[in-house]
Amino acid sequence: MALDTGDRTPQIGGNARDRGSKATIWRELALAAGLVLFAGTLAFGANYLRLSSGQATTAGQSEKPSALPTTSPVSPLNSSPLTGPLLPSEAEAILKARVTEINPVLVPTAVPSAAEAFVSAAANRYSVEYKTPSLDIVLSTGAKEMVSGGTTQKFRGVEATYYVTDPGAPQEGQLLFWTEPSLLNRGGIRYFLKAGGMSAAQFWQLANSIRPLQ
Repeated sequence: MALDTGDRTPQIGGNARDRGSKATIWRELALAAGLVLFAGTLAFGANYLRLSSGQATTAGQSEKPSALPTTSPVSPLNSSPLTGPLLPSEAEAILKARVTEINPVLVPTAVPSAAEAFVSAAANRYSVEYKTPSLDIVLSTGAKEMVSGGTTQKFRGVEATYYVTDPGAPQEGQLLFWTEPSLLNRGGIRYFLKAGGMSAAQFWQLANSIRPLQ
């Protein structure tokens, strides 16, 4: 019996060592998994905070009554940066400050008070756009006539060319081209007025409200 007992003792010792080794491995695996989970939690938390902060900033900005003017892509009419949204009076102030090499600088005065203005201006050219949910108005210098079939109208003492994209639905788009006389600019200044969302009568009311900046 002593021999049998002696044979089992090394076997029992070996099993204990195996169990100890396995326990160590499991502890290491558990620790590694815990570290991975902790790192993932930190990453998720940081991402959540970043998104929450961005959403809160966006929400806060949308609640402000007015936004600061921003500079957006170049205006296709005169290749200058576009600034807005602005109040019409703010747009006029920018035109007075920037447009110094042409005279007169014209603006429409019969613009809805709630309209947002967007300005693209350099020393010798400019465009100003007024937008409401239903109207889109653009007055610009330097544009060439790119459509045919217009009619000649007397406007501001000179001949102008008037176009309507659909005579049966003038609100789809109306255009007016003319050369404004100028003592400063030889040959005058080429102007372009475009409007969408208004009747022919409203368009001419808008056109006839155009005045030089004071």
